[in-house]
Amino acid sequence: MGCSVASNQKAQRVTRQRSLSNPRAQLSRRREQDPAARLQQTVGNRALSNLLLRTPEKLVQRKLNDGHDLTAARFSRNLVLEAVYDNERLLKTGDTGTPVRLLQQALLDAGFELPRFGVDGIFGPETKAAVMNFQRSSGLTGTRIDGIVGPTTMGWLDQRFSAGPTPAGTSPGATTGCPVIKTVNVDLVSLDGSTRNPVHELDRATTIFNQCCVHFNFGGGGSEDPTRTQALLGGDNVLTKSTACGTATGEETSLVTGATSDFGLSSRIRAFYVDSTSPSESAYSFPPFCATGGASGVRNMVVVTNRASERGLAHEFGHILLNNSAHPADPINLMSAPGSPPGEQLNATDCATIFANA
Repeated sequence: MGCSVASNQKAQRVTRQRSLSNPRAQLSRRREQDPAARLQQTVGNRALSNLLLRTPEKLVQRKLNDGHDLTAARFSRNLVLEAVYDNERLLKTGDTGTPVRLLQQALLDAGFELPRFGVDGIFGPETKAAVMNFQRSSGLTGTRIDGIVGPTTMGWLDQRFSAGPTPAGTSPGATTGCPVIKTVNVDLVSLDGSTRNPVHELDRATTIFNQCCVHFNFGGGGSEDPTRTQALLGGDNVLTKSTACGTATGEETSLVTGATSDFGLSSRIRAFYVDSTSPSESAYSFPPFCATGGASGVRNMVVVTNRASERGLAHEFGHILLNNSAHPADPINLMSAPGSPPGEQLNATDCATIFANA
């Protein structure tokens, strides 16, 4: 029996020695011990590559409460988005799953439509285009508008849905952070003939003014039917507008007082969506400097017609919070004259005034 055990031990040593001297045998043993190699043998090279590129949420080792965390409740517990924020990975075309669904819902809530696929959890061309629009509305320019969610875009998204305070980012184009986020209440009234979506455009305006740590909140309002619209606008759906500061037409005054009575409007800014105006104007407003004398009753009134661009409401908010009628020459600035594509950037000087007046 002792001889048999010794013989077996000798045979095992010889086998191990042959294995160690055989490169193929060593490679085989490493593959058996390597989880990725075992997965590769099971699903194949291409499938393994796809699995690794997806980086499922459960594989990300990002730690929460590390001193650099997302602040918005909708993002703050997702490890993949935390990793994006910490520049450990990107979210881009081809990615799928919960992080993409969270991104898509945020884009919709920020005022950017996904009309074909909606929140499907697949980062495709439609989602990329919406990310690019969000980047543009966050004041990014040039190559920073790339449709890829990295630390800069993730920081802007987080600030957009945070109540504050929010930290400053360190990547190029990142937010400088908001010690405080101010909120301005806005009433929205849609008259018969308007084809626009006021709530959607209010969301878009908040995304733009997020650059200045200012958000807008829906205060109240509603839709006027054809009969009431004609009663407020002198028998049709065309608003006769003032052509000079310090004056308001009878229809402008009637619209403000009538809609305020109908819906109990009480917000600082009151925005009215109409079919058109006479003289024709895409959008206009009565900032405080202009709402004097006979126009005092329409102070902070905004009118948006079907001709206005997507930035129309936000542009008029700018006139009210900057309290001027200036149109800078810079084509990428929100307050530039109407053009194509319309600008949506607000510079540091703009933001200082807007924040002070909000």
